[in-house]
Amino acid sequence: MQRLFGWMAVLLCCAAEAGTSDAGADARLVEAQAAFDEARRLLDAGRYADGLPHGDHALALREAALGENHPDVASYLDMAGELHRRSGDYARAETLLQRGLALREKALGKDHPDVASSLNNLAELYRRAELFARAEPMYLRALAIHEAALGKDHPDVATSLNGLARIYWRQGSYGRAELLAQR
Repeated sequence: MQRLFGWMAVLLCCAAEAGTSDAGADARLVEAQAAFDEARRLLDAGRYADGLPHGDHALALREAALGENHPDVASYLDMAGELHRRSGDYARAETLLQRGLALREKALGKDHPDVASSLNNLAELYRRAELFARAEPMYLRALAIHEAALGKDHPDVATSLNGLARIYWRQGSYGRAELLAQR
């Protein structure tokens, strides 16, 4: 009988410990979401420097709770990357955006609209850095994915078209830029 109670105590302790770690992970995810939402609000308000600590904190919490390679981390990587890009830290932004793209490709496949969004984010970084040869194929790939998955008239298609038009304009290909801008 004493042995039975001993095993029951061990099982109860293990169950309590498992519940505590799950609750800890859930608390981190709730905090991560709040930080993400605040970072998004500040990004939308154009307050990039103010949003950086929130974006980085959200990403760190999400990675701690789910692991660095969890597919749900990709949107946090994109947010943090966008904040770093807009704050002028292109090197950090590139690292974050490339990781987000790789996670999405692995989890969703290479032709998913979320992959196209990650491609657009990375292409925008390269366009802003005037690395047009790196940006153009990414915009073209994102455009193809969006058109195939969402149709030619979807607003996300316009994002890729606009990015391509800006590249062509900066390169002096005004006719190509104008056609894309009109489309």
